[in-house]
Amino acid sequence: MKTIYRYNGRDIRRNRAWTDDNGIQHPSNWHVWSEEKKEEMGITEVVLQSFPNQTLYSSTHNADGSVNSVEKDVGSVKKRLKSTCVSTQESLLSQHDWAYIRKIDKGTAIPTAIQTFRDAVRTSATSIETAIDNAADISAIKTLMNDGTLSDWPDYMDIVAAELEAAES
Repeated sequence: MKTIYRYNGRDIRRNRAWTDDNGIQHPSNWHVWSEEKKEEMGITEVVLQSFPNQTLYSSTHNADGSVNSVEKDVGSVKKRLKSTCVSTQESLLSQHDWAYIRKIDKGTAIPTAIQTFRDAVRTSATSIETAIDNAADISAIKTLMNDGTLSDWPDYMDIVAAELEAAES
């Protein structure tokens, strides 16, 4: 949690000079003043509570540092999550594009681990997008985030290890 300071409803920052309502400028090291001096000057300390997941909620701080949050539109959240899924899929697939370029250029076979990985990435993307589509509300999306559904991507090295293990059997 972050702490801020306020003077007559205005935020004042540590290590920055500020001017009070009487036009008096105070030094940038005002924050070292005693609690009594800060109180005498009308400076209050406000502890800002943490925002909930900003993917799911629009939030603001109230004057006392508490949080006021409103769920975002579920359709907009789904659209953003699906876009992230597509970007992740593209990123994971692009790591092995070289093998397909090599196949086109030289006719070299694509290693089975790469093909297995790429197929698994596509399967994961489809599962993630289906889970997003099936989420009825923000609470359901929050569950998908918390249970790992939205980050359930295959690991290439796990596929390589499984192939090596199968070859040794």
